Amino acid sequence: MSFRTKGGSPTGFRTVIISEDEHPAAAQAVEELGLEPIVPKHSSIQSVVQSAPRLIVIDWSPSRIKENTELVRAIRNLAATRDVPIIVWYSEWEDIPEDMLRMEAVYPYNIPGSIPDLIATVRKAMRTEPLAITDTERQELDAIQRGLRGDSSTKGHVLIVLGDTRLSSLAAVSLQHAGFETTEILGTSVALSALRSITPDLILLDTKQPDGNGFDFCARVRADSLRAHIPIIFLTASAGWDDRTRGLQVGAHDYITVPWSSDDLVLRISNLVLLSRQQRAAAFREVTDRSIAEDRPSMFIICGKPDEDFGSMLKAELKRRGVDAFLFCEDAIPGAKLHRVMRAGVNTHERVVLVCSRESLNRPGVLNEIEETLAREAREGGETILIPIRLDDYVLEGWQPARPDLAIAIRDRVVANFSETKTDEQTFQRAVDSLMSALTFSYVGTSRVGEEFEA
Repeated sequence: MSFRTKGGSPTGFRTVIISEDEHPAAAQAVEELGLEPIVPKHSSIQSVVQSAPRLIVIDWSPSRIKENTELVRAIRNLAATRDVPIIVWYSEWEDIPEDMLRMEAVYPYNIPGSIPDLIATVRKAMRTEPLAITDTERQELDAIQRGLRGDSSTKGHVLIVLGDTRLSSLAAVSLQHAGFETTEILGTSVALSALRSITPDLILLDTKQPDGNGFDFCARVRADSLRAHIPIIFLTASAGWDDRTRGLQVGAHDYITVPWSSDDLVLRISNLVLLSRQQRAAAFREVTDRSIAEDRPSMFIICGKPDEDFGSMLKAELKRRGVDAFLFCEDAIPGAKLHRVMRAGVNTHERVVLVCSRESLNRPGVLNEIEETLAREAREGGETILIPIRLDDYVLEGWQPARPDLAIAIRDRVVANFSETKTDEQTFQRAVDSLMSALTFSYVGTSRVGEEFEA
């Protein structure tokens, strides 16, 4: 089990990036997600296997189509890499063989896309792994929330893709007067290219385009998992019911025909942008809550009643540092049985901190809690879960439980001395630092006493 504090070191999930050129965006995206980028000198199956990756990113350059195709097939034919997700970094869709796109866990990514889009693709590929919320995603969420509060400089960004330049200019002026930022583009091919680098809050679209039609464009946006959330409104001279029905069928949110009212257009766009921002903010919050829950360590504090004030102080400091801590006197449901809560706590939290003092070590039931925790360690392969800290010298000199080897095991595991911390804040903080350092590692002691408690 990896164990890191909030904002801690990378997860150790290795990502192999195979490319002829340097692509800092790829490295930035995987690093922001806590993954470890590796760029092997030789793009061979041997170098990929030796890296033991959890994700592979391949630059599908035209000069290496044959080599990359053979590499991907080799990756899928080996048991060690058969299920590793692959992101295909391409510039021309036609360069990717059809059988490659039909393979399991192959995810195309069109360059030159934005960092948020690449992060979203990595998240999709690594859907079974706990990935922390990134700085880029936090910035995007902040921008969305500023828009929801009305703190941003504009009401939103509207991409206008109308076949009639006169209508495009009129719509842009109306929206700009209402506080929107606008980008006008003529033609769906140029608009698709623009969507690689911008993410508008809404697309205003015409059915008729100089290089195709708006229905196909709308369908392509809806089929793109990275852009499918963008609201689309048709603004067109095509007033027939067949076109209106077709527009809604391919994924448009609204269909407006000319002549149109400027106030009505602005109101419809404002409502859709607000709804879209609320939905995206909710989605980001879900990712944030999930990643924090996955990354934040949980700790169960064992202490006797005379040491509860110290336990409360320690719990508050641990929470300030991003650690979820449970203390019976504060967190137990009123009326809950002590022994039941203690047994559940030592078996469900990632770490169990044992407060060692004369009072706490002589409390009835403490030996059962220690033995229960050590038995769990044995069941889980020897990983250290029980972490003792001391408030006095009793655990070192005076404690004599029925089993002497138990006293030795606990004494040898003590990671922090809090005996002089009640009156000295700096000493307290240094002791907490020592405890946090111990929490960073999955094994902090060498005692094998837990093997004797196998269930």
